[in-house]
Amino acid sequence: MHFLPECRLCGRHAELRDSHVIPKTFFTQLKKSGPALLAHDDILFRNRATQDSWSQRLLCSPCEQRLSIWEEYAIEVLRRPSRKKVIVRKKAWEWEFFNVDYATFRLFQLSVLFRAAVSTRVEYEHVRLDSKTVERMQYLLNSAEPPAENEFPCLMEAIWSPSQTGRLYTQVIGAPRTLPIGPQLYYWFVFGGFCWYYVFPKLSQVELTYNSYLSRGGYMRVPALHVHEHPWLSIGVVKTALKTEAGWQV
Repeated sequence: MHFLPECRLCGRHAELRDSHVIPKTFFTQLKKSGPALLAHDDILFRNRATQDSWSQRLLCSPCEQRLSIWEEYAIEVLRRPSRKKVIVRKKAWEWEFFNVDYATFRLFQLSVLFRAAVSTRVEYEHVRLDSKTVERMQYLLNSAEPPAENEFPCLMEAIWSPSQTGRLYTQVIGAPRTLPIGPQLYYWFVFGGFCWYYVFPKLSQVELTYNSYLSRGGYMRVPALHVHEHPWLSIGVVKTALKTEAGWQV
């Protein structure tokens, strides 16, 4: 008889650690500057300040440590890219990334989707994948094998501050929701000043052409737009953004 819970990644019975689907560092940054955290309410976002960081005991210590290495790399790429020898060219309408380590960044993206899929927290209830898909993610993460470019693809968009182009708006963390568009289904996250779109079953030809995903060569083109101009952000998100910016009235 096993008295210890099972790690959702490796399957071993062990003491489990608090796992953060969305990296804890983004919650910490948000709380320091005043919470504008978005809680989940059915399929809509509802503004609610909270000190919770949506964690759950999911993984054993070795698995949590392995995933944290990929997470730390991704955070550096987004915040301090030069430390990882990543070149970022920022324009008002897009960012271009060069020299990103494909394996590490893609494994980070995959680890976010995996933890959301196995979490039982209400904030992640819309990320529900079939057992075969979850098993495939487990295999890739356990073997540290990054998915192919068009397997579990993740598109990204940078969100500018309403009042200052060039400064990411990091005051929004959104519980993921689903967005069906034609034959595609998007699992959509908001954190760290970016929108993250996980695409099923695969990228469209337009998305492949635009390169708004990480290529094997380490290149990624990320569209950038102001938070109040974003066509898919809910009214609640925009109001939260505008209320935190001086000079904006809602």
